[in-house]
Amino acid sequence: MFISKFMTKDVITLGRESDIAEAKKLMTRYRIRHLPVTRQNSTLIGIVSDRDIRSAMPSKYFHDHRTEEMEAGRNTGVLVQEIMTKDPISVSLSSTLQDALLPIEKTRVGAFPVVNENFKVMGIVSDRDLLNAFINTC
Repeated sequence: MFISKFMTKDVITLGRESDIAEAKKLMTRYRIRHLPVTRQNSTLIGIVSDRDIRSAMPSKYFHDHRTEEMEAGRNTGVLVQEIMTKDPISVSLSSTLQDALLPIEKTRVGAFPVVNENFKVMGIVSDRDLLNAFINTC
């Protein structure tokens, strides 16, 4: 079974110059945990996760203007490019479910962008997508 059958095709992406507050808003609005970071031509340059954003922000128990800004929905001054994983592991449209399982287990990441031969983002496959694929095919 190919990844292209089980991936999320309508991928929400953002640019590296985006503020992490924007990334957090997108994740909340679309109920997602990972955002591929792309150039204007949709080529993959990184990925940011909800964990990356949480790690970049100080604890809510300590007063910090960035936390207040994010909670108010305003820019924090922290750019996605500062916290993203650069050159993330990705899978191709022709990858199989099995091809994606091993890297997810080895790297302990929750999602991989799915790219074409030019590294244009075509989708994203998460650990949940893979689990649902196996449940539905067994």
